[in-house]
Amino acid sequence: MDALDAAVARLREVDFGSYEPVVRLQALERLETARRRQMVMAHDVIAGLADEDPSDTGGPTHKVVAD
Repeated sequence: MDALDAAVARLREVDFGSYEPVVRLQALERLETARRRQMVMAHDVIAGLADEDPSDTGGPTHKVVAD
């Protein structure tokens, strides 16, 4: 997770405005693909938590995740 945080921090430093429009569009597409992949992984984590004892997660998974 630290590597992900570091990669996102580096991406925030990129001056996308300095690139040609076609490159910015390609970057946008890649960022969207990465976001979708992250959402799939997040759903997998949530699904795995559903089987855990609520005392280990701080309550029912659906409530803990919603908060």
